[in-house]
Amino acid sequence: MDLARDAHRLPLFERLGPDGHGRALDAPGLRASIGRELARLLNARSVPVPGRQLSVIDYGLPDPSTLYAANAEDREVLARAVLRAIVAFEPRLLVPRVEIVPDPDARVLRVGVSGAVRFDGRVGPARYSVALGSGGAIVQALEDA
Repeated sequence: MDLARDAHRLPLFERLGPDGHGRALDAPGLRASIGRELARLLNARSVPVPGRQLSVIDYGLPDPSTLYAANAEDREVLARAVLRAIVAFEPRLLVPRVEIVPDPDARVLRVGVSGAVRFDGRVGPARYSVALGSGGAIVQALEDA
């Protein structure tokens, strides 16, 4: 394996952690790293200015607590906010798509995030399921990606 070509560096937050110095990622590590970044991103709150390109101070999502999960329009507003945040802050996930579905058995929204990742000159799928509720975002990478 040509580490220089196949490896992906950890994002800043992961490099700052105790295990992050000098590590490189393989394909499963890249997908897991994207999942961790999605969890951080969807757990952070921001107040972006409408019409302005997102910057570092806009990292996160607008507060979703004012949205009603059973309302399709509110779910679409949240899906657009999630997609905008992913496009701005997680460039390793290519062609991201977001789908939001209320979970009738729990007080959470299920956020499906899918896209593609580039590794070793190839592009492959990546899918994540996010439980977004009052306790924060819990991200699970789906294995069949």
